[in-house]
Amino acid sequence: MARSPRTRPIVGLILTLICVVALVGAAVVKWAVAPRLVKIPDSGTSTTISEGDGQALDTNTGKLVPIRAQATLTVVALPKESTSNVTVVTATTCTHVLAPGAAAPDEQGCVPVTDPTFLAVTKEQIAMDRKSAESVTDDGRFGTNLNGDKAVAHAGLTYTFPIGTKKHDYTLFDGTAGKAFPIRYAGTEKLRGLTVYRFEQTAEAPIKIRGALPGTYTNTHTVWVEPVSGSIVRDRQIIAEKLQGGPLALGGTLDFTPATVTKAVHDARSMKDEIGLVRFWLPLGLLLLGVLLVPVIVLVARGSVSARRRRAASEQPSDPGRPGDLEPSERPGPAEVAQPASRQDLT
Repeated sequence: MARSPRTRPIVGLILTLICVVALVGAAVVKWAVAPRLVKIPDSGTSTTISEGDGQALDTNTGKLVPIRAQATLTVVALPKESTSNVTVVTATTCTHVLAPGAAAPDEQGCVPVTDPTFLAVTKEQIAMDRKSAESVTDDGRFGTNLNGDKAVAHAGLTYTFPIGTKKHDYTLFDGTAGKAFPIRYAGTEKLRGLTVYRFEQTAEAPIKIRGALPGTYTNTHTVWVEPVSGSIVRDRQIIAEKLQGGPLALGGTLDFTPATVTKAVHDARSMKDEIGLVRFWLPLGLLLLGVLLVPVIVLVARGSVSARRRRAASEQPSDPGRPGDLEPSERPGPAEVAQPASRQDLT
């Protein structure tokens, strides 16, 4: 059924409004909504598990013995302590020896400090900028600390990279050393089909081994980061703790387990897709909708104008003249005008 000419202006107006809303919406989503939504979450919990082989000094025999260790990192965001610009998290790292008959670790992967398999535990509260992921200087609002020591100031990145990680160097905080060290961009790779950036760091600092003996700590730290989300999808540390004078007290490699890598890649891919939807696909879809509506609006407007012209032409009154009027060619000439009858004609 043909559309009534009177409905064309209404249809055109509706399409124009949709076009304007789509074009304005594309800009608003791109430049206002996305920056507000795309930032480090202020809620949620993440757990990663690393394992590896190494050596530890047996205090009874004074000899190094082979071990297999496990480190569990649990990061919990604290929404009540966080703000619109700062995310506050607690991070607990528990490391122990995997041994038959050892005590079962708790939900954070920790064993009692008195257990023979205990190696280390680190507890932190960190405040980070929700855009740059850099540690925020605490002014007393966020309760940041390292193992209860509020005098230790976190610096640089900690347990995530910024959304939109770049191919340049950053600084990364080391909880064992208690300070940040440069971490350098070392290349782009594929991990389980996901494009990742590899960063490498070397940390070195004096420490107290087992909390008492003076020594030196070194860590060759490599992380693989999905750049769109800033998620760390693999983490490998080659650690050495040496007593003063050089003897090794504890050393080995800790690397994400295959299951941890699989989950980290899955989560990073999901975050990447969500960020891409808000930053790119949604604005692009609105922009295309607005652009595609422009020629439709033009066609509707032209049709409306044509319909008005046709209606105006059909409604013009005709001028048929007065009834009984004859065309000039049909009017009788002077000779054809009837003359009065003579008397002879009447007789």
